[in-house]
Amino acid sequence: MKSTLYRVTPGNYGDDLNSIIWPHYFPDIINDVRYIDSSHQYKGNVDETLFFGIGTILNEGAPPLSQKIIFGSGFGYDKPMAINEKCRVIFVRGPKTAKALGLKKELGITDPAVLIADCLDIIVKEVPKQQNRIGLMPHHASLYPAYKEICDELGFVFISPTDNVADVTKKLLSVQLLITEAMHGAICADALRVPWLPYKTNNKFNDFKWLDWLSTVDLAPEFATLPAIWERKPSEQLKRLIYTPIQKQIMKNNLRKLARSGRSYLSADNVHNENLIKIKNEVDKFSTEFQKQFA
Repeated sequence: MKSTLYRVTPGNYGDDLNSIIWPHYFPDIINDVRYIDSSHQYKGNVDETLFFGIGTILNEGAPPLSQKIIFGSGFGYDKPMAINEKCRVIFVRGPKTAKALGLKKELGITDPAVLIADCLDIIVKEVPKQQNRIGLMPHHASLYPAYKEICDELGFVFISPTDNVADVTKKLLSVQLLITEAMHGAICADALRVPWLPYKTNNKFNDFKWLDWLSTVDLAPEFATLPAIWERKPSEQLKRLIYTPIQKQIMKNNLRKLARSGRSYLSADNVHNENLIKIKNEVDKFSTEFQKQFA
């Protein structure tokens, strides 16, 4: 059996982890990476097997014709993917995904990005020394140049989720606290035992996927709400000149206040370790089954 790694969004930290983690654990199974555009026009074919790993990708836009191996993915957008005879579900991201797909609650283990703690050596060659600094990771959909400027002014480490996996991971390891709008920023910080603090900037925030994962690590954090920063159209030059500096200053003040709040979150060591063991057990079982079947 050869599988194609199913990807939706290139250039985003959580999604990009797939291309490193799964070929590492399943070198004889994963033989290709396929990006599916957001219009979901690709229907698949009966002769291929798609491997669904990290990401909120279990929706109705998934290719209906292909065979599917579901190894920890989550639901969170549109309508849930139909689970049928073409699906082999190993586990999913959390109990909310399991319920949405009509699966047993026990299949909602946790997000498989926790494996970053087990295979860190293939991502970064040298673990950086932790500094007494705060990191900021916005969501990839609200990534504006102003964030980098604000971080420089505050002395924060700006972490773009669109940078390569090694650079993002090294920056995560170097900070003492991560303020993040990106869920996989929180997931990977937690796995790497770096305290984190979540925030949101608009009413389109997807709390379903966050709560799905959070329930697997026994956390119920309070999300800070920060004002959004947005780039105005060139035709709105006057508004840009007036509002952008004001927006930046408000965001800077709020981030400074948040950093000084003393709040942070980190799952208990025993919860983290148990989840990691569960995922590694699924990896081992799947690998053993493959070897027996195709030896």
